[in-house]
Parts: sequence; structure tokens; C-alpha cells
Amino acid sequence: MTSYVGNAATGVYPDRAVCEVFAHFTDGTWEQGTGVFVSANDVLTASHMLWQVDHGGEADKVTVIPGANGSYQPYGQFEAAHWYNYQVADGNDQITRQQSQYDVGIVSLGTREGDVVGWFGMDSNAHSGDYNLTGYPAKYGPNLMTNDFGHANTDGTYRVFDYTSIETNPGNSGGPLWYMGANGPMCVGIASSSVCAAEIGNNFNTIEAWIHADGIW
Repeated sequence: MTSYVGNAATGVYPDRAVCEVFAHFTDGTWEQGTGVFVSANDVLTASHMLWQVDHGGEADKVTVIPGANGSYQPYGQFEAAHWYNYQVADGNDQITRQQSQYDVGIVSLGTREGDVVGWFGMDSNAHSGDYNLTGYPAKYGPNLMTNDFGHANTDGTYRVFDYTSIETNPGNSGGPLWYMGANGPMCVGIASSSVCAAEIGNNFNTIEAWIHADGIW
């Protein structure tokens, strides 16, 4: 069952390392979704948050808000300095499992905000199991973080996690599928669609390269 995360939770780790993400496109469209810090200045999100075939391609502005709670922004909001992503052609907001394998991107900030809010580790060898999915689905009100917990299975054909037992809604895109490990929260996947998340393991080397690209990490 979905739980609602209020000020008390978004002000503590690891919830505060989850961000609301807004991306602006050249046709004037704004897309809203979720991301998660995975280094001192890098936020992992879905590729389709950063590149939209229906809205002119690459975003021209990206903003992240760690731990947003309604109108309250406990850590402020930050404009991206760079972003890196695949080009996943989700025409008419539809995305296949095959496409979802590569539905990941990195938003890099110019400052080390992760030193304040913390960040998640990434597990590139995760298997089927019970996981959290945290994000900002608009269904429950503007800028409200939610968390759901349930079972996710690896797919036999594509490098995705099937999480149909976990509630997802528009706005969850880019949010972390994760578990609490011995040394902190570990992200295993990134929410791509209502049925599946991209596996970290399928894109780990590329994600690491994006993180290291600006030399701030």
C-alpha cells in the first residue's frame, strides 16, 4: 500500500536524496517526474524525462528539488549544469519493455548538493525481490512524495524489473526502485513505465561514465 511521506520523512535520509524533477522542452512543454542522487552532484532519472520525441527532442532546462513536500522545498531547487541520456522514443507517452532497458539518464549539478542530502548506492547485480519505489506521482497532489513496497521480478527477455505489484502513476518516472542494504540505500532500477523499471545492471558502466564526465563526483 502506498504511504505518504511528509516533512518528517523528507527531511531525513534517505528520503531527502529523492528529488522531484522538472524538464522543459523547446515546444514549451514541462515534464514532471522523479530522480535520485547517486553521487555528490548527480541525479539519476529516466531518459524520457530528458528527451521527448513528441516535444522536440532534448530538454533545454532541467530543475531538481530534493525532498520536495508540497510548496516546501527544504533544500532549495537546483538547475542542471549538464545532462546525459539515451534517446528513447516514447511517442504518445508509450514505451515498450525493450525501450525501457535503456530508459536512464543522469542530471549533473554544478554544486555538491549530495553532500547535504546524501545519495544512494547502485546495485548492478540485483535479482527478483522485494523493493521500495519512491517518487512524485501527481495522483496524490502536487509535489508530494510517496513510497510503495512490493515484489519485482527480473524479466526473462529484457533487462528490466517487472513491478506490476507496486503502484506507479505518472510522475513516478525516473524514481528509484531500491532496498536498504547493510551500508545504506541501494538503487536496483529506475521507474520507466507503469509495468517495469530499467535495470541498473544493464547500464551501469554508462551511468558511471556519465557521473564521472564532469569531474565533480
